[in-house]
Amino acid sequence: MIPSSWSLIDVDGFVPLIFRLSQLTRQYIALAIPTVLAALVYTTYSIIDGIFIGRYVGADGLAALNLAVPLLYVPYAISMMVGVGAATLIARMLGERQREDAQRVFAWAILAIVGLGLTFTVVLLVTLPVLPALLGAPASLQGLFSEFLLNYAPFAVFASALYAFELTLRAEGPAAARFGLLAMCVGAVANVALDFLFMAHWGWGMQGAALATGIAMMASSSTMLAYHFRYARQVRPLWRGMMQIRCLGLMLYNGSSEFLAALAPAVVVIAFNRVIAFHMGEAGLAAYAVLEYITLAASVVMIALVQSMQPLVSFHRGA
Repeated sequence: MIPSSWSLIDVDGFVPLIFRLSQLTRQYIALAIPTVLAALVYTTYSIIDGIFIGRYVGADGLAALNLAVPLLYVPYAISMMVGVGAATLIARMLGERQREDAQRVFAWAILAIVGLGLTFTVVLLVTLPVLPALLGAPASLQGLFSEFLLNYAPFAVFASALYAFELTLRAEGPAAARFGLLAMCVGAVANVALDFLFMAHWGWGMQGAALATGIAMMASSSTMLAYHFRYARQVRPLWRGMMQIRCLGLMLYNGSSEFLAALAPAVVVIAFNRVIAFHMGEAGLAAYAVLEYITLAASVVMIALVQSMQPLVSFHRGA
C-alpha cells in the first residue's frame, strides 16, 4: 500500500530533482578528491620529518619530536579556526552575491593569520626555556626538543596559513581546490629534498628537520596566497572598507569550535607522553610517535570528507 504522504510529492518534479542531486554529487566529488589528497599530503610533513629524524638522529630525536607535537598543533588549530571561519563566510556571501564583503573577509583572514602566527612565535620563543620540563621531557631529550622548536618558531606564520589558504581556495571553486593540492604537493616534495640535503648530506639533525618543514610550508602557503592575488576571480583580498571589523569577530567566532577541536588531540598527546615517558622512557616515546602518524592519517581523511561539503552548503545557504 502506498503511503498517503506520497501524494504530497509532485511526481513531475522528480526529474529536475534527480538532475540537481546528480549535479551536487559531481560538485562534491570534484571538491572531495583534491581535499582528501591535500589532507594526506599535509600529514606527510610530519611523517617525512619522522622518517629522516629516526634515520639520521635516532630514537632520541623521534622521542623529542613527539614531545614537541602538542605545540605543533597550535598553528594547525589557528589555521583551522581562520580557514573554516573565513571560508564559511566567504562561500555564504558569494551565494548572497555580496562579493566585496566576501573579499573583505578574506583580507581580514590574512591579517588574522599574520597576527596570530607572530603571536605564537613570540610566545614560543619566550617560554622555550621552561617548555621541555613543562611537557615532561626527560633531561636527555631537552636539548633536541629545544633545537627543533627554536628553528621551527620563525615559520609559525606559514604553518598557520597553510591549511587556511587551502580552505579558502575551495571557496573559489574546484579548479582552485586542485591548485591547492598542487601547492601542497610542491611543499611535500620540497620537504623531502630539504630533509635529505639538511640532514643526510649536511648533518644538521633536528635543526635541519625544522628548517626543511618550515621552508616547505612557506613555499606551499606563499604559492596558494599568490593564486588568490593573481588568478582568483572571487576570493581575493579587498582592503577598501576594512573598518568593518565585525567581519573579523564573526570569522573567529565561526571557527572557534574548529580551533578547540584541533587542540583537543594535543591535550591527549601531552597526557600520553607524560605517562609513557614515566613508565617506558625514550623508547616508548619513539614508538608512540610512529603510532601517532597512523592515527593522524586516518583522522585527516575523515575530516577532509566532511569539510568538502562546506563550500557547497555555505554557498547554497547564502543563495
